[in-house]
Amino acid sequence: ADDWVWWHKTVPQKLEEYHKNGYRLCIFTNQGGIEKHNTKLEDIKRKCETLIRETNAPIFVFIATGENHFRKPASAMYDFFIENCNQNVKVGQ
Repeated sequence: ADDWVWWHKTVPQKLEEYHKNGYRLCIFTNQGGIEKHNTKLEDIKRKCETLIRETNAPIFVFIATGENHFRKPASAMYDFFIENCNQNVKVGQ
């Protein structure tokens, strides 16, 4: 769960600032290796938990675990967030 690093050391602080300014933070990730049994869901969950802890802000996490309509570049994960998780807040697109 330590095979990634922040692009810059200020990123967690900046994400926390966005949260404090009313933004909803989301991660949309393709993890097809889960379906293929090359990646463990627990490893991905640990990475996300670490990221959330380091930002000190709530983050929605959407994971496409295989080859389906949720996989990016399709917009199904984003659409699901807007329709079910965004509490009717208008989103600028």
